[in-house]
Order: sequence, then C-alpha cells, then structure tokens
Amino acid sequence: MEGHETGDWELLKKSLLRKWGRATPLRRYREESITELVQKAVDKKGIKTNVEYRKFISKFEEMMDYFIRMEYNNLNPENGDPLWKALSDKLKKDVTKELAHAKKLKNTKDGRNIIPNLSILKIYVEEALVISDFDGVVFQI
Repeated sequence: MEGHETGDWELLKKSLLRKWGRATPLRRYREESITELVQKAVDKKGIKTNVEYRKFISKFEEMMDYFIRMEYNNLNPENGDPLWKALSDKLKKDVTKELAHAKKLKNTKDGRNIIPNLSILKIYVEEALVISDFDGVVFQI
C-alpha cells in the first residue's frame, strides 16, 4: 500500500479507500424501513404463522441492530408497537388473552390496553403461536 512505508498517512488513507471503499458505512436502512416492514405484514393480513413471525422478527431485529450501531437516538429498541401492528387480528386476540391471563396486560386510566415492551410481547406472541400451531395439529390413533 502506498504511504505505509513512508509514513504518509493521507496517502495511505487514499490507498485504503481506493482498495476497500468508503470510510463511512453505506446506509442499509432508513427510518421508514420499519414502517415499510410493518405495512408489508399488514398488507398480507398480518402475521398468522410461526414462519411469518420468524421472518418478520429476524428482519425487524436486524434493522434495530443497525439503527443502534449507527446511533439513531430517536428509536426505542424496546418499543413493541411495530410488532403489535404487524400481527393478525386473531393473533392479537390470542396474545391479549395470554397477557391478561398472566396479569401482564396493563391499561390506561380510560381502559385502553397498553402494548407491552418488545421483549415481553415476543414471549407471548411465541406462546400464542405455539398454542395455535398445536390447535391445528390433528392426531390419529
């Protein structure tokens, strides 16, 4: 590499940039990417299966990891709202029932449900999906 032997750091930097590319990482996601991901799920009538959930949550966590690494301070990584919006109506009902049963469902003073943080919501979504998968299984004796 040019500049390494002579100690010319500016020349070395130019040489490295020529070989390896930009000094700053290319933006992989925009802030709207989360909204677009949620909208894509909503357009398909929401997340209904374990496969759809795994695909969504994998992409969502990858985006959040990117935003955290890039120091986006305006996003809350524990916000469960995007996942909640992406769920199908039936799955929302099942998750709400499970949360209420475990006494984890909190309400506002006017009686509206408060969406739990992401880590708690993921636990109950996964639980509801296991139950719905089990309900769909037919056993033959």
